[in-house]
Order: sequence, then C-alpha cells, then structure tokens
Amino acid sequence: MSWLKRGRDKQADPKQAQSSAGAATECLHVALDPHCDRLEDMGHEERAASFRCEACGREFDAAEGTALCAAEADRLRRLME
Repeated sequence: MSWLKRGRDKQADPKQAQSSAGAATECLHVALDPHCDRLEDMGHEERAASFRCEACGREFDAAEGTALCAAEADRLRRLME
C-alpha cells in the first residue's frame, strides 16, 4: 500500500491549482444557480433571493443575478442570429 501513499503525496493541492487558474482568467458567471428563501419560491427564478455562480462560487444578490442572466441571454441571442 505504500505506492498509494506515494501517488497521493505527489498530487498537487486542488485549492492551489484552482486559485492559480482563477488568477489567469476571470469568471464570466454564466452558470448561476438561484437560491430561494422560501420553499414555495423554488422553481421560480424571478423569485430568487440570491444567485451563486457554480464556476467560481461567488454569490450575487437578486438584482445582480438577474442582470447577469439577462446579459448572458442577450449575448447568446446575438450569437444565434
């Protein structure tokens, strides 16, 4: 089992690799996950209390998240034309 320990020791720290990759590129925040305060609001993106970017983990309030979603939708519409 010593070969398992050697392989594990050689692996880079994932947090360090992620932070160095994040420094090179800026997240576009296109994978936003809506978070709701009330159970009955789930499934209704317009009722979200906040949004969380799945790529970088940054959180946005409802207004910022809605604006980011709208900007991305517009960008995709322009690409499809």
